[in-house]
Amino acid sequence: MAARRIELGLEGGAVLRVTMDEADLEQFTRSLSGEASGWTQMRTDDSVCWVDLGKVTFTRVWNEKVRNVGFRGD
Repeated sequence: MAARRIELGLEGGAVLRVTMDEADLEQFTRSLSGEASGWTQMRTDDSVCWVDLGKVTFTRVWNEKVRNVGFRGD
């Protein structure tokens, strides 16, 4: 299954960067929808994390198809 990189911004300015399978990412984003509160489990490639959804300020899912290397000359 494809792995996706994500970043979670947390209250206080901390950022959690993890890689997780697509299915696990879908499950996690479902838990964010609606009123986000309480703790939820995130299964990542190298660990299991517990996140307080009420403390999440942003979620960024990286687009793995976009690869920019070097400089573009126009």
